[in-house]
Amino acid sequence: MATELNQASSRKSPRSPEASGIADLKNHVVQIEALQLYTFIFIGVLFAVERVPPFAGNEFLLLLVVSVFFVGLRLVVHVTNPKSSMRSRLTWAAVVGGATGTVLGALADVATGGLTLGQGTLAGWAAGAAAGAALGDRIEGWGKDMVERGEAFAYLHQHRRRAPHLADPGAVDAALERHIPSYDINQDGRLWYAKEDLRKFVRDGPVGPANGPERNP
Repeated sequence: MATELNQASSRKSPRSPEASGIADLKNHVVQIEALQLYTFIFIGVLFAVERVPPFAGNEFLLLLVVSVFFVGLRLVVHVTNPKSSMRSRLTWAAVVGGATGTVLGALADVATGGLTLGQGTLAGWAAGAAAGAALGDRIEGWGKDMVERGEAFAYLHQHRRRAPHLADPGAVDAALERHIPSYDINQDGRLWYAKEDLRKFVRDGPVGPANGPERNP
């Protein structure tokens, strides 16, 4: 009897969409708190570098600190649900800009004996920020095999011009409801789709109902 009770208690029960939404909200609140702490630490370190001997007046160290904090921003901004192109582009502009600024700044200072006055770092920031902003969405999506329904809808809808079976939002909605397999991978009521299934549907179109009859709202 005790074994059965332990087995029953160890089973995961599906969470409602409302409970999942509350969990997401908590994650965002924690992220905001982390960003505030990160900002306070950043200000404190900058003050130390600018005012406290023997660091005071060291422009290379000041630029290096800023670059390192830019790179570390992605460790703090880790909650990416719901998807936001603006957030992805700004985050990766800072990260890539900080990384290239550090590398180019160091190379320029070594090559000139420290005579660049930070221009190499500034050039690295500009080039890296431009690249990160342009590729932010793609970088954010690297390594992700599964996407949520909203992202899957956006992916199908953006291919509507070359796929007649996705000509309008209604067709996209029907495809996600009836033809493309979906998975409740977290048992929280939210549907996830495999990128490979989405690409296959764009290429081949409907081949039969995968999810059964269309669900009524």
